[in-house]
Amino acid sequence: FAKGVIDLLSDGRADQFSVVSFAGSSSTETSPSNGRVSAGVAKTELDGITYSGGWTITGQAIADCKATLMDSTNDPIIVLVTDGTPTRGGGGEDGSYQRHKDWAKQKADAAKAAGIKIIPVMVTTGHSNMNFLKTDIASDPGMAISVTNFDDLSTVMDDVVGMVQCTADRDPTLGLTAAPVKSPVTGAPVVVNTARQAATCEDVSFDNFSDCWSSHNNGGDYWWGGNWKPGTKDYCESWCKTTSDCPGNDSKCIRLRDGNGWESGMKSAWVYVDGYSTFEICFEYRAKDYEPGEYWLVREQSYRNGCYYGFKDVKTMTAATDFDDNTTVDGQMCVTANVASGITWMQFAITSNGDHSSDELFIDNVSLKKCSA
Repeated sequence: FAKGVIDLLSDGRADQFSVVSFAGSSSTETSPSNGRVSAGVAKTELDGITYSGGWTITGQAIADCKATLMDSTNDPIIVLVTDGTPTRGGGGEDGSYQRHKDWAKQKADAAKAAGIKIIPVMVTTGHSNMNFLKTDIASDPGMAISVTNFDDLSTVMDDVVGMVQCTADRDPTLGLTAAPVKSPVTGAPVVVNTARQAATCEDVSFDNFSDCWSSHNNGGDYWWGGNWKPGTKDYCESWCKTTSDCPGNDSKCIRLRDGNGWESGMKSAWVYVDGYSTFEICFEYRAKDYEPGEYWLVREQSYRNGCYYGFKDVKTMTAATDFDDNTTVDGQMCVTANVASGITWMQFAITSNGDHSSDELFIDNVSLKKCSA
């Protein structure tokens, strides 16, 4: 995975790379005084690393990476690949103690204050904590990526490279009207009709989930209907469910139930929006038993050929602030996101962040629309 990322990033550019490995201790594997080497040397060093297991000193690894980047004239970026949560570095006994997380956060904050962007890539295990990486380590929550095993790292290689390119403001197609249109899913060229009429809207999809089936999202990748699928892997669940709590006219809808502080979510397919000015989602919802401060939200993600921009919050609904807490609240909502210049594809996500298994969000009758100014 790391070698593949280096290959994609070093395509004809004068980039430099450093390699830091960590488990119970951290080590800068690249040997010059500044720790930075060419792509070829960095890949050779990666070949010499063996997995040692043990405790996880995330904070020291971040600090060591920071030290190799401080005098660089290029855009400094850390891609942090880990399958664990910090268990060493904060002093005292090793283990899953908050002081080790706090210490890692201090090191991450120092790196970010120095202008370094951090992109965490989490391989989920029984010891991992994606929420910590998203909120405390990543430069932006949308810049954190997770997979369920090491073999799946190759499936997110393009996502990581896209984030690096965007962070470094490196999209070579920006402003080029003749830039090729490529799918953000397959990377294959897409033939599209770019003719648009002013002040028009086009319905993209409508889902009442009448043809879906019930599936736990415990690391799986199940489709609901043809347009939606689990957007965030969670210890709890994202279900296509038959229940009287569904806010629509039938008894089938999506249930997002969150019980451990991580987000459960659903995300749309990618929608081609080039030539349009806005992208809209409308839906019916039922929110149950959210405590004060717990929330659910709508997010959007944009794509420009070869360049992803992580999910950004568009609308947040917080219990006791935006709706009544500890009760059942029904409603309808439409959320509109602007299509920025150069953006060719967008998608929406709806996620729930609660602390108890009784915190439930039911989503039904979802429509997507794109409009030209």
